[in-house]
Amino acid sequence: MSNFPFEERYSRQIRLPQIGTEGQGKLASARVLVIGMGGLGSPAALYLASAGVGHLVLSDFDRVELSNLQRQVIHRESAIDKPKALSAKETIASLNSDINVTAIDWELADDELVDQVRQADVVLDCSDNFETRFMINAACYACRIPLVSGAAIRFDGQLTTFDFRREASPCYHCLFGGEGFAETCAAEGILSPVVGIIGVMQALEAVKLITGAGETLTGKLLLFDGLTSQFQQVPERCTERYFIVTRLVDMTGHTPDFLTAIVGPAQVQEPLTAITQYGGDRCQAFGIINGGRLAV
Repeated sequence: MSNFPFEERYSRQIRLPQIGTEGQGKLASARVLVIGMGGLGSPAALYLASAGVGHLVLSDFDRVELSNLQRQVIHRESAIDKPKALSAKETIASLNSDINVTAIDWELADDELVDQVRQADVVLDCSDNFETRFMINAACYACRIPLVSGAAIRFDGQLTTFDFRREASPCYHCLFGGEGFAETCAAEGILSPVVGIIGVMQALEAVKLITGAGETLTGKLLLFDGLTSQFQQVPERCTERYFIVTRLVDMTGHTPDFLTAIVGPAQVQEPLTAITQYGGDRCQAFGIINGGRLAV
């Protein structure tokens, strides 16, 4: 039972004709998986909580460090050395006690990742490495769950949405083709408001996906230049079909059940890689931005 009046708490959102009581109810019934409680996941989770998303699942197996506090706004000084997922859960509880928060402070992988994705209405990829991003992409594609992907480094940010409920939606592999050169905030630096802008916009995309309000970034890559405060949208374009190597088979050769069901046992070939014609003609391309470099 709610601790506070529902209509009063969300009155400013309910007043919006694109949201209304129905949309707010959809948010209250929604479950969103946020993977990564760093610079992107922090503002995203805070705004999803304040917007009234009924169940947030927060995944991060890292611990809070002093250097995180410059941009990972969900954590406090008192949380240093604490698991990020648990720190984030505590902060959200103080912001909105009416929602449910599940903290996962171990690494999600294989069938457990797929199970969490399958339960979600929307997944936010706020992770910081390509291997994780490609696994999340594969799981969301297989389960037909919308994926909001954001990244930021230095003064630059990028954002897109893959709505796998739609046949024409591209996927993460369409953008990077299975390769990328990961740059880190530790090595390259990051201005805290830049990563905050992208994280907040990930939350906005999730709200639109849940409520049906407005238009999402499906089929478009949004680029942000913090030095000029300019946004640019890069439209999709068609590309050839290609094969994706999905790292969803662990060292023992175990294949997640969902992967076998989709591609068939005959196509699960190697112990460390499951190869499938992933997306086929459905794959649309944005083109590779900056030679395939991803800011994480």
